[in-house]
Amino acid sequence: MCLTGRWLIQWGDHGEESTVLEHLDLIAVPPTVTRRFENISEQDAHLLVIVQGERDKFDDIDRDPVTAEKIAAKFGNEVVVRLEAAGWKFSIGREHETDYAKA
Repeated sequence: MCLTGRWLIQWGDHGEESTVLEHLDLIAVPPTVTRRFENISEQDAHLLVIVQGERDKFDDIDRDPVTAEKIAAKFGNEVVVRLEAAGWKFSIGREHETDYAKA
């Protein structure tokens, strides 16, 4: 749910579907469907995201490796290490790297 600002929401393995959420717009994306959220406002914005499911059976939350690089640049690599230790993943797009290497 878009609380403030404007958000580009993309879903599908390659973001082939998308919509823009305005104030109080809501979208639901089924589990296991890749999704991406981008603040397209000129200022900070807030998006309410609810992730459901049992943690050991539902682990589809991931982030782009660029996000880890931005966090490390702003706060230091130790913060990225701590986030990864807490269960954060920064591997979107990397899951296929080994597939390409084998081809």
